[in-house]
Amino acid sequence: MSRYLGLVLARMVMGLIIIGLVFWAVSPNGSGEKEFVRAKQALRSVKSYKYQMIADSKGQQYHEGSGEMDCQNGDHTTLHIVNTSDPDHPFDQTTEEIHVTGKGYSRTGEGPWIQMRFIGMAPPDPKSECQALAAGRAVSSFPDYDSLIKHAMIGKGDKKTVNGVRCRQWKAVIPHGSNSMPDATTVCLGLDDHLPYEVHEPYGVHLTYRDFNVPVEIEEPEVASAFN
Repeated sequence: MSRYLGLVLARMVMGLIIIGLVFWAVSPNGSGEKEFVRAKQALRSVKSYKYQMIADSKGQQYHEGSGEMDCQNGDHTTLHIVNTSDPDHPFDQTTEEIHVTGKGYSRTGEGPWIQMRFIGMAPPDPKSECQALAAGRAVSSFPDYDSLIKHAMIGKGDKKTVNGVRCRQWKAVIPHGSNSMPDATTVCLGLDDHLPYEVHEPYGVHLTYRDFNVPVEIEEPEVASAFN
């Protein structure tokens, strides 16, 4: 009998959570779907930006990165990865890449730059991301607003300041996400321009953005050798 009551109570609690999320999403203070439509539209005018990223999987893997992208000049990214899941073989490495139209360069740590060769495939083209943004298509650098509008319940949060810009947090919860558990994405959208200035994604991923549409100079590095 106690097991049966426990199941009933668990279902009641889950039902109350879902009802609460629905009320939060559709309440007069919400209008999250409309805000995400505005956010998607705002990205269509983005020509350049800078970002910082931290991904921490509870101490075993830690990723820290930064980057800058300019539709006309290319992109430059840095990624630091630490993996301690195997104490006997810890991994700690920093990689850096520069992409310009038709060319790619990389280096590890403070080592020399090498030009990357792409056999059987086209080299990365930074302009392809800009074309996708201008067309209103989702790109990996930003939240997939269409997917969140379709699958998530969106609630209105507090205002805050990120990198000197006032923004409002919007929390999108997918009740049955990975492993049948709720997935939550929080996006802080600029009050004036509806662009994302902070994003908290599931599994410990945190991104901040700044300098939207401020031109970025991407210079090709001096190359030591070609990568085969």
